[in-house]
Amino acid sequence: MFRFIGVLVVFLSCMASLFADRWDGLLSAEQINRAQQRFEASILSFEADAKSTNYPADSIVFAGSSTIRLWQTLQEDMAPLNVIQRGFGGSDSASLLWYAERIFAPLNYRAVVFFSANDIMGRDTDATPEAALARVVEIVAIARKDQPYMPVIWIAVTPTPARWHVWPQAKELNKQLESLALKIPNFHFINTESYFLNEHGQPRDELFVDDQLHLNTEGYRIFSALVRARLEAILP
Repeated sequence: MFRFIGVLVVFLSCMASLFADRWDGLLSAEQINRAQQRFEASILSFEADAKSTNYPADSIVFAGSSTIRLWQTLQEDMAPLNVIQRGFGGSDSASLLWYAERIFAPLNYRAVVFFSANDIMGRDTDATPEAALARVVEIVAIARKDQPYMPVIWIAVTPTPARWHVWPQAKELNKQLESLALKIPNFHFINTESYFLNEHGQPRDELFVDDQLHLNTEGYRIFSALVRARLEAILP
């Protein structure tokens, strides 16, 4: 299996420059190669799960990075709503865009909840807020391919102790996502800033595990309450 994945990744890497033309200005061949090297195995796993599992048509897809992947109580937190978990750790808007069709095409669903916090990490490869936003627009369009007005929720980038040094840039991305919600029908933004900052305007360390990046049980409790309340408000 691992040998097959390795061969497949090499083949896809060779094709990346051709596929990049479709996403000219949004995805580079380098970004596509990076996504394939890191996430192809996860996407193959999603595709296998979609074939073997008969998800209800009224399911809610939760897609994005490790906060979605590590949400162990997601089904319980959202019950009686049906959920499909599609988080792959370390993913950003570029990898989400590259794999969006393969993630969503095999599934039946009535809404999508996104969380992705890896576009801005303080690295040379960071996306600008504007570049990330442009990809978000395309990701939403792909998720809505067969349901143009389907509800979509995008959760804000969370202020964390581990990435506090790039919070101004992340906050700007959140601001642009919030503005996008005023322009795209049935696109909803959940701002989490006030829940994860203390009275001094600093990240609440007690809401994170030891790495000070990923949520602990109490952090997920806050996430769950915010998302569930919004879903109940917008779903028929």
